[in-house]
Amino acid sequence: MLSNHYFDKVMGEFVVKAIEVEGLNYYYPNSKNGVVDIGFSIKAGEKVGFMGPNGSGKTTLLLHLNGIIAMNKKVKIFNKEVNKKNIRFIRKNVGLIFQNADYQLFSLSVYDDIAYGPKNLGWDDEKVDNAVKTALKQVDMEGFEKRFPQNLSIGEKKRIAIATVLSMDPKVLVLDEPTSSLDPQGRRDLINLLKTFKDKTIIIASHDLELIDELCNRVVHMNKGKIESIDN
Repeated sequence: MLSNHYFDKVMGEFVVKAIEVEGLNYYYPNSKNGVVDIGFSIKAGEKVGFMGPNGSGKTTLLLHLNGIIAMNKKVKIFNKEVNKKNIRFIRKNVGLIFQNADYQLFSLSVYDDIAYGPKNLGWDDEKVDNAVKTALKQVDMEGFEKRFPQNLSIGEKKRIAIATVLSMDPKVLVLDEPTSSLDPQGRRDLINLLKTFKDKTIIIASHDLELIDELCNRVVHMNKGKIESIDN
């Protein structure tokens, strides 16, 4: 049996580890902020929330999961270390959605933003086009292909930001404060949307208790860069 599989005695079956982090340490230059001796594993298909005060290390941790901050052998995605050799696999399979959708929307059209990832994977035009259409359908934004992203509402931008990673069909979705800045209806709509991604492993860092309660089956509590507890 592969090392990223283990037998779940409760479920009575072998499961796949989507993410493994063991002994991860990282500090920002000239700062005491970062993460300290982080260790946990998440099985494929699991929905896990990370909670904690500002500065507790949640975002720093998320940015390690696809090598944005630093590539680190202490982090594995489907048994592959996050390193230069594996980075194409990592970034194809770990879709990171930033708190501020504007960080992911930089093109002159919604289509080009969503097509950016698939094009970088070397897909042909037909496959890219199908990926864009499928991603837009998944986030209920069909017909927005020609729209200028910066003219969209905050809720629409967040959906398009999610579509920019869905277009690569990742196995893991990582979301940093996905409901921030949304009005009550937009927040409810986004929660309902995230519930539809039943086949994805989902990791959410958030202060939104209702979001975490509705979507996640485990909650990791962080403080001062450390994991304080994990609620199953």
